[in-house]
Amino acid sequence: ELMNKRLAFITTILVGISPASFSDVPYVMAENLFFVLMVTAAYLLYKTLTSKSKLAKFIVYPLLIGALTFITYMTKVLGIILLIAMGIMFSIKALESIKMKNSKHSFFKNSLIAFFFVSVFAIVLKFLPLYQYANYLLLKDQNTFAQILFSALFWISIYGGYLILSSGFIPAIKIFSTKSTTAKKRAYLIVLGSLAVAGIVVAMKHNINIAFLNTTIFSLLSGRPLGRYIDYLLPLIIIGGFATINTKINKKATYILSALTIISAILLSTYDLIPINNSSLSIFGAARIILEKLVGQVELLSTSYFLICIVAAMIAIMIIGASLKCKKVTSIALILVALFMITNTINYSIAIYNSETYWYNGEQMQLGLWINDNKEMRGKTILIDEKYEGKLLKLDQNALHEARSATILGFWIRNPMKIGNTQDLKG
Repeated sequence: ELMNKRLAFITTILVGISPASFSDVPYVMAENLFFVLMVTAAYLLYKTLTSKSKLAKFIVYPLLIGALTFITYMTKVLGIILLIAMGIMFSIKALESIKMKNSKHSFFKNSLIAFFFVSVFAIVLKFLPLYQYANYLLLKDQNTFAQILFSALFWISIYGGYLILSSGFIPAIKIFSTKSTTAKKRAYLIVLGSLAVAGIVVAMKHNINIAFLNTTIFSLLSGRPLGRYIDYLLPLIIIGGFATINTKINKKATYILSALTIISAILLSTYDLIPINNSSLSIFGAARIILEKLVGQVELLSTSYFLICIVAAMIAIMIIGASLKCKKVTSIALILVALFMITNTINYSIAIYNSETYWYNGEQMQLGLWINDNKEMRGKTILIDEKYEGKLLKLDQNALHEARSATILGFWIRNPMKIGNTQDLKG
C-alpha cells in the first residue's frame, strides 16, 4: 500500500537484519514477541485510519486492536503504550477534522474515541498491576518541577537521537522531514508519531525517577538509556522511510535533526551501549570499549571522556554524510545493510564473549548440563534449596534462585524442578 514491490522487498530485508529484529534472537526475553505484537498493532491502527469499509473501520479493526492490546500488555507491561498512542492518534485526528467540511461530526467522533482510550489508560493505572514498571509512569514527590523538566528534555532528546541513529539516519530523516505525502502515508506518519511520542515518554519516565541521586548538576545525567524500550519503533521507521524515499525533504528539518543526532551521539557515547539494553547502537559501545583499552577508564570531563565524545561525533557525522550523499535507493540500502551487519556482528560477538566468560563455565551451569546429559537423572525431580535466594548476577552466582522465578541450574535441565525446603522432602 505504501510502496512498490521493489521497495517492499528491500524494506523487508532491512527490517529483518536490523539489530532490533536480528540481535535479540539469542536472548530468552519477552521482546522477541513484544516487537511482533507492536508492529502488528501499528498496522491495525493504520488500517483503522485508512480503511474505506465502515464495518472494518468501526468494528473489525477496533476489536482486533483491543484483543491485541490485551495480549501485548500481558506479554510486556510496556504494551500500555498502545493505549497512550491511541489517545494521541485520535486527538490528532480530532484537531485535523476542524479543517474538514463535516468538522463538527468528525471532531466529536474523534474526540470521543480519544477520550475513551485515555479513560481506559487511567483505569489500567488504577486497577491493573503494573509490577516493576509502575514507577515509570508515576512522578516522585521529592523531584522539583525544574528537575523534572530538565531531565525530561534531556532524555527526550537522547531517545529521539537514539531512534534516528539506530534506524541508519536516512529512513528517519525521510519520514520525519518529508515535504509532501499522500493521505495513506500521512496516516502512517500519524500512527508512527503517536507510538513514538508514547514510547519515548514512558522510557523517559524511567530515567526521570532515578535521575536525582545527589546534589551535583551531573546527577541529572545519571541512570542509563534503555533503547530496547523503544526499539519496536525501528522497523516502523525503516518502513516509513522507504515509503517516502523518493519524496523531497525539508532542508531546515534535516539540519535540525542532524544536529540533534550528533548531540545525542555525543551524550550517548558516555554510556555503555551494549546488548541487551542498547543493541541497536552497540557500534558506539564497541568504540568506547576500544578507546578505554587504549587510554584507560573514562572519567567525567577527563581527556579520555572528550576523546570518546569526539569519536562518537565523527561516527555520527560519517553516517549522516554517507546517507545524505547517496541519492539512489540501492546505495542507501547497501549502506544500511553494512551498518546493520556490523552492528549485528558486534552484538553476537559480545553475546558469545559474555556467555563463555561469565555463564557457560560456571559451576551451576555445568552442573545443569551434567544433569541433563546423565541418563540416570532423567525424569527425576530436581529440588533447589529455597534458603539460597538472591540476585543472579554474572559476577556473583552464589544464589541458587531469584524470587523463585529464575535459576542458573535449570537453564539446560529438562527434568521437573521445584524450589522448596530440602529438610521436608515429602512436602
